[in-house]
Amino acid sequence: MQFVSVETEEQQAALMLAGVRQQLITRRTQLSNAIRGYAAEFGLIAAKGLVKVEPLLAQIAQDESLPMLAREMFTFAGPRLRAIAGRTEGSRGAADGLAPRQCRQLGVWQRFRGSGRSAPRRWS
Repeated sequence: MQFVSVETEEQQAALMLAGVRQQLITRRTQLSNAIRGYAAEFGLIAAKGLVKVEPLLAQIAQDESLPMLAREMFTFAGPRLRAIAGRTEGSRGAADGLAPRQCRQLGVWQRFRGSGRSAPRRWS
């Protein structure tokens, strides 16, 4: 049996911040890839990258040749992608500011290094 040290509330909050941010980034990537993939099925191609999805959504909105249902689905997905992207950008400042200094002070850095999970790239 292996014993683990009790974490403070600040340490748990820092771990929560990292976990929630990682989940949002994963969802953002999944949604942008889905939008690009479905658009490609209709012959609309966009390069990889989050900044390329917004012009693609604008192109889709103006394309009258797409079926109405497809345009509605893209219109449905666009705001969700923007909302997720806005939350990850908003939390990036908090995560980046917290990571180098306070997470090391709180011992969260050692937790990431010893857990088998990889720490966010900005933290290494």
